[in-house]
Amino acid sequence: MMPFYIRFLIMAAIWAGLFFFIENTARPIYLFSCSLSFAAYFLLAVTERKLILYSLMMLNLPLIAIYLDRSAWPFLLLAALFYLYEAAQSIRPAAFYSLLGGTALLAAFTMIFLRPSVIAVTLAIAALSVGYAACIGLNSARCRLEELRELYDQVLEEYRKAKRVALKNEGAARAEERTRIARDIHDSVGHKLTALGMEMQSMLLKEHNTSIARMKHTVEECLEETRRAVRALKSEAIEGIPAIIQLVRKLESESSLRIRFTTKQGVLSLVLPNIHSIALYRIIQEALTNCLKYSESREVDVILGVSPVGGVSFEIRNVFHSPGPIHESFGLKSIRERVHGAGGTVQIYCDGSQFVIMGSIPVKGDKN
Repeated sequence: MMPFYIRFLIMAAIWAGLFFFIENTARPIYLFSCSLSFAAYFLLAVTERKLILYSLMMLNLPLIAIYLDRSAWPFLLLAALFYLYEAAQSIRPAAFYSLLGGTALLAAFTMIFLRPSVIAVTLAIAALSVGYAACIGLNSARCRLEELRELYDQVLEEYRKAKRVALKNEGAARAEERTRIARDIHDSVGHKLTALGMEMQSMLLKEHNTSIARMKHTVEECLEETRRAVRALKSEAIEGIPAIIQLVRKLESESSLRIRFTTKQGVLSLVLPNIHSIALYRIIQEALTNCLKYSESREVDVILGVSPVGGVSFEIRNVFHSPGPIHESFGLKSIRERVHGAGGTVQIYCDGSQFVIMGSIPVKGDKN
């Protein structure tokens, strides 16, 4: 579809051409008809009753033809074809066909009133025939495109539902597998270590031996490590970088975002304290939500790495054109507060073509 300003210029040129064929005494009527046509044309963008407006614009042509010279028929023909072209791209086939029928009757009435030459009538009929065929094809193609778009939206929604179900089932299966492994460890290794510890305790009661005491202490440490591992396996909470990966997968399945997630060398081995893990998760979540609301593109780059001082660095980029300064919304202010609360630094800026959120959070702890 042509840009609005081009279509507006075409319509203005047609009505400017009609001005030269109007009688001097009928120029107020011309101005009224011209204003009525442009008012109806502008109202097309804000109403659903487009057929009424197109019919009014078409009906306006034979009425103004009463005050025109007979040689003005090419401009009337161009106006009618232009209105049909506009209608073909905005109304349903049934309404469009009724408009075509009404336009044919109005064209016949105008030709009878103006009484152009036989050549002019022949050219007008040929032009209307070609225009009718082109507009019918355009209207059919537009309706087909709308049907395909609706079908695509339905398929996309079903795909997202299926992906959400798959992620949910995958999470349930993973939790069930962790529970099974934890139970097996508890029932086998845990029980055997407990039995071994009890046996060593009975041996120490009979005879105190330093070696046996050290072995018993080692068994108790192993048993505690086993219990800790069992508790970790039974826990469904996901923290750190895996939680962010799960967030990216969730947002991709539930929205139209296409996220390029990049982890640089060393970031996966960082041990994030709980408070820093939560802060990083919320920062990435808020940044992606901000992209979903305001980005001009559905593509987002998320990059995680290791800062020069050993912390975790993050960078979120998306296409955004802003000629003026950035107004920080509540979400961006929340990102700043979370980063500063975790003892980190953040920069939020637009480099002309991309909106960038870049920062780092210090990590206290050793690497795995």
